[in-house]
Amino acid sequence: MKKFLLFLFVIAIFAIGGLYGYKKLSIDERKNEIIQMFNKELLNDFVESKKSVMERLKTAKDKEEGNKIYNEYVATNKLMLEKINEAHSELLENVFMADSKYNFTPEEWKTVNNYLKDYDLELIDMGEGNAMIAQVPNFYYDIFKDYVTDDYKDYLELVTKEYTEPYFGIEEILVSHEKIADRLLAWEDFQKKYPNSDFLAEADIEANVYRRAYILGAYNLHTREGGSENPELYYIPDNILKEFNRFIETNPDSPTVEYINFYLENYKNPNIEEILYDKFEKEIVKDYESENSNEPVIKDTLEVITEEDKESKGE
Repeated sequence: MKKFLLFLFVIAIFAIGGLYGYKKLSIDERKNEIIQMFNKELLNDFVESKKSVMERLKTAKDKEEGNKIYNEYVATNKLMLEKINEAHSELLENVFMADSKYNFTPEEWKTVNNYLKDYDLELIDMGEGNAMIAQVPNFYYDIFKDYVTDDYKDYLELVTKEYTEPYFGIEEILVSHEKIADRLLAWEDFQKKYPNSDFLAEADIEANVYRRAYILGAYNLHTREGGSENPELYYIPDNILKEFNRFIETNPDSPTVEYINFYLENYKNPNIEEILYDKFEKEIVKDYESENSNEPVIKDTLEVITEEDKESKGE
């Protein structure tokens, strides 16, 4: 009997070992299949382009030239990323399709990004069933921080933080109310510190986007409650009022104080959100078009975003 039990034990060990080996083989095969989905030639071109620009920076005569190299590289890199995304369009269009070979589990998504990070790239979930391949958040900052003027360096550092910890998801704010204030103030400080920067208009756009989020909130951050049926019943929750007062007291010179006070005085107006949306949108459009005079289409884009934001608030 003991010999028979020992025999069964040995058989079980071999069976378990065989299953484990098969599972590992299947995982390895899937990993290789995933890697083969990517166009290595285009990824290598992306890396070589980075190496080339780094060599140029080493011989730049001053930081103004470094700024020029940055601007040229951003334009070139944009085209390269468009080409990479276009070449992987089938993957990107089907990454969230349940029956597709491109539908990655969380572990497989990690496999993809472990592979792409060697090329300074990553696969990003853009929300609403969209994905794209983009450079890693610290990409430009790490390349240019020692070769560009202070305003360029500070701008790239701010942008890196934006990408590292996004503030907005699908119709929801992903960071605390206080963090939105911190980001808003960071862009306002940039404007004060560098009034002649090439990025002044972009900083103003960012500041206005954060002002809108900070004052008007989102469906998961309500800055007024209770008056959907009767505007006279609207009130500002205590925690929101406390945060607004903190901001006003600690940042009296901030341009945002004027908007907060306007909101506090008019929050019972049923159209206050629309009024402020329009004001913020006009500011964003004005600054964007001054920076991108050949792209007036941005106004239509912002109108769509505005309507989506309003819908997310149940308006």
